[in-house]
Amino acid sequence: MKHLLAVPVVFLSFNPLPATRYESAGSMCSVGFLRHQSGYHYTVPQIQQLVERAEVIVRAEAVDSFRVFRAFPPQPKDTPFLERFLGGHYEQIRFRTIEVLRWPDPAEVLLPFPDRFTLSGRVVDTDDFNPRPVPYGMVRMSGQRGSCYTSEYRIGGEYLFLFKDRDNALTPHWSPLGPTNEQIRGDDDPWLQWVREQAAQDA
Repeated sequence: MKHLLAVPVVFLSFNPLPATRYESAGSMCSVGFLRHQSGYHYTVPQIQQLVERAEVIVRAEAVDSFRVFRAFPPQPKDTPFLERFLGGHYEQIRFRTIEVLRWPDPAEVLLPFPDRFTLSGRVVDTDDFNPRPVPYGMVRMSGQRGSCYTSEYRIGGEYLFLFKDRDNALTPHWSPLGPTNEQIRGDDDPWLQWVREQAAQDA
């Protein structure tokens, strides 16, 4: 992770292409390999691997939002729908870092994880807690349609991010239908506690 030597204070995430092939038909998301698994969800070992593969794990609160204009070059026709932006105004969510569960060794990076960061997304008025048992085998409900990811956040809500680097920016959008940016209920949240334990084992 040497490219993180000059980590910016602001991370911008614009739904990079996932490494796993997926299909988006109508309002439903479909991930190929999950169709061959019982219950159409990630298994516990796969979720353990998901946490292990995350390069940065951060607990944060959504504090406010603002809009920016971004211009994108034309994309190939086979690019997923949410990638085919030619430009426009995009909502950015600003987050306050509460806890850093994983960050590269100080020998690899010069800066600590910032106290504030932003992600592209959409502000919503309702909570979106995952109804599944921990460890979550699927993303929360707002991510189970369209792009196979969720970018919806409630101002004042807490979220647990499992980040990976894509094109020199950290993003939670790297495992389709995976629980990589789940809403949590504070310090005693079961998902947060489970991920803490997994991250400690991987350290």
